Amino acid sequence: MISIKIPPQFGLKLGQQSKQHSAAPSREIEEELKEQIRTIKRERRTSETYLGFFKFTLSLDEVRSEAEKINQMLEKEAGLKETYKKLKREGKKENSLKIKESVH
Repeated sequence: MISIKIPPQFGLKLGQQSKQHSAAPSREIEEELKEQIRTIKRERRTSETYLGFFKFTLSLDEVRSEAEKINQMLEKEAGLKETYKKLKREGKKENSLKIKESVH
């Protein structure tokens, strides 16, 4: 049995964040991660567009603050994507083990 732990810093909203998920990754978790990735990407692109249009009318502090938010969103997005990839890999390993066991 493979056990997957979702890191709490990625803000997964399904049940307890430190909860262990056993066996193959569930569809719910995959869909939740996909939705969180889409949401953070949408927010980041909105911030980038805002910064691009108004960069000459904003104060330097506001530009820095907005750029810092964008960097934080990029880090969170990268973490979510890495978690999703890890989840998919674990699911593929689990499925290949089941196939091998059923063949032998």
